[in-house]
Amino acid sequence: MRLYRVVSKMPNKKKVVLVTGASSGIGNACATHLAKKGYSVYGTSRNPAAKPRRVDEFFELVRMDVSNNDDVEAVISYITAKENVLDAIICCAGIGIAGALEEIPIIEAQRQFDVNFMGVARLAKAGLPLLRASKGHFIVIGSIAGLFG
Repeated sequence: MRLYRVVSKMPNKKKVVLVTGASSGIGNACATHLAKKGYSVYGTSRNPAAKPRRVDEFFELVRMDVSNNDDVEAVISYITAKENVLDAIICCAGIGIAGALEEIPIIEAQRQFDVNFMGVARLAKAGLPLLRASKGHFIVIGSIAGLFG
């Protein structure tokens, strides 16, 4: 018996993914992997011009600081203007500080909270309506360092 593949009459549209923190680490690994798998990937970095690109990074790296409301709104608008859809947001942006509380400047602790927690909240607020429409996914990847006091 022969099996025939049914081909849809709809064009095969690439899934569109936004990955924060894509200049290095887990964010870069996620963005690179998804782009190689055929996804349309937009990675973000606070300073993309400062990061030398590798030859295997097949994704667009755009400027966005997750602690800035205007940056988040601008990137979401940029992607939807180009793609008309957003299928997933993967939050990998994060910063870490270490040391005894009495030695850490409060401004640094506030910055960490703003990036690691409020950055995710900003992306959720801006992106969830689009993800709901596309039945997409919102993924947050954190560090094990967040479990240590």
